[in-house]
Amino acid sequence: MIAFNRCSAAPGASRRLASSSQARPMRCMPAPAAVTHPAFGGGRLRVRTHAAKDTEKKGYLTSDTIATIGVTITVAMFFYMSLADMKADTAKSMAQLSADISKNQAQLSADISKSQALLSAEISTKVDQVLEADRAIQVGEAELRGANEALADIIKGRLAAPATDTAPAAADKN
Repeated sequence: MIAFNRCSAAPGASRRLASSSQARPMRCMPAPAAVTHPAFGGGRLRVRTHAAKDTEKKGYLTSDTIATIGVTITVAMFFYMSLADMKADTAKSMAQLSADISKNQAQLSADISKSQALLSAEISTKVDQVLEADRAIQVGEAELRGANEALADIIKGRLAAPATDTAPAAADKN
């Protein structure tokens, strides 16, 4: 395993390893940029042994490939679940819309039937009023004809009557 020495001494200073059986001096080296954490602006620590390189060449999955597959599956599941939620929401919205359309059609049909009934009743009332007025006109015309005939009879009678009435009056004058 490869380990990087991160000592607190200044770069280039030497110190002894306490864990080593031999107290050999070791130089403190600044950590390479690849070792620092990505949050602090560094890159990834990528240390491979010869065995790892051999397995890569043989077609075995590396941890990076497995991580990529895991992330891909997670993202795909997220989108699939989002799509399923969207499909469920769409189905719910379509059912609600269908119910609203049915309700509105029933209400519109009831309103049309009510309006037709009111209009039919109003038309029937107007027709009855027109028929009554027509009957009144016919009665008035009949009365007017009768009055005209009576007036004609009176006029004929007066024209005939004054000739007989005027003769005695003329005789009295003489």
